[in-house]
Amino acid sequence: MSTEQAAGQLRGPLEAAGIDADDALREASTENAAWLRPALAGYEQQMLKRGFGAVSASRRYLTLAISRNPALRQVALGFFGLCGAVPPRRRAVFTD
Repeated sequence: MSTEQAAGQLRGPLEAAGIDADDALREASTENAAWLRPALAGYEQQMLKRGFGAVSASRRYLTLAISRNPALRQVALGFFGLCGAVPPRRRAVFTD
């Protein structure tokens, strides 16, 4: 069973109670749900990959923004300012 399928099975009844998928998976993992363990492992791997990717991208952006090269820093800050001012550009650059 895939992570999405497991989360989907849990999501329906729990969303009505105001519980999101992460909470649903955590709750199910505390119960004796052996079928869920592979899905949780897959979910954990996906989140680790996304998390480390986000940190890596953030570090690259920070390096540009604090560069000692004034021209590079101005270009980077101008680009980030443009992304902040134009929502479609922001979504294109800063989303998965």
